[in-house]
Amino acid sequence: MKKLNPFSTSKRDQEKKLQDERHKKRAAAIKAKRSKSGRKDKQKRTKTFRGLEAGLVDSYAQALEVLRKEEALGKAVAEGEEDDE
Repeated sequence: MKKLNPFSTSKRDQEKKLQDERHKKRAAAIKAKRSKSGRKDKQKRTKTFRGLEAGLVDSYAQALEVLRKEEALGKAVAEGEEDDE
């Protein structure tokens, strides 16, 4: 392969080096995630997400209630108009 591509050996070495670096970074990320501070951060994110989700559910319920009231008012107005005729 050296005759066809003289750069192949150095390319292979660079790829191996990059792969080793990626492996080390990934191992460090996993170690940090599993540490006490990493678990604490996860709990904090989960709590924040659940709070946002609860707020979203509440706002959706309020919006449905407003739509129901508007629909009821619309039906009442329509019935009143029919009685006038």
